[in-house]
Amino acid sequence: MRKWLANNRADIATVTQVVTAIFQIVAVVVAAIWTWRLSTVTGETIENPNVTVTAEVLPYDDTQRLLIVNMRPKNVGKAVIRYHPTDDMRITVKALTPGKAPGGLVDVDGLPVTFQTKNLFTKYGTAYELYPGIEFHESAAFVVQPGKYYVEGEIKDKQDDSTVGDQAFIEVR
Repeated sequence: MRKWLANNRADIATVTQVVTAIFQIVAVVVAAIWTWRLSTVTGETIENPNVTVTAEVLPYDDTQRLLIVNMRPKNVGKAVIRYHPTDDMRITVKALTPGKAPGGLVDVDGLPVTFQTKNLFTKYGTAYELYPGIEFHESAAFVVQPGKYYVEGEIKDKQDDSTVGDQAFIEVR
């Protein structure tokens, strides 16, 4: 047996190299299939943006107040979200005028816009990228009279025709 191994050492090395290469190729293919399956099953390629809107009031002068609207876009998914300057991120303020709406549900879409920011993406000039777990903070300040207001922040992605946003009601005293 020793003599045979000594005489066929080169042939055994060649066969061993070929078998090892085949197993490596199979391992890479299996790993690629497993990775693809895992990412599609767990939704790692799906964008999942979230927006939170809050408002606060500060004194401005004797009759007016400063309404500060904070908008926090966040990526709660596992894929990078890229917004472009052609997309639209706005903060809108609408006054709730007493006596203008009948009792019942208030149609906030039908309220006239009191203030609205321009597209906030335009100030960046390039893509606005939200990496997984990242939360940005955008804000806008408005000088308002005391009253009740509806504030809304939303992002419109024109590439996939989707909108995500949040809203809040606030009383300015």
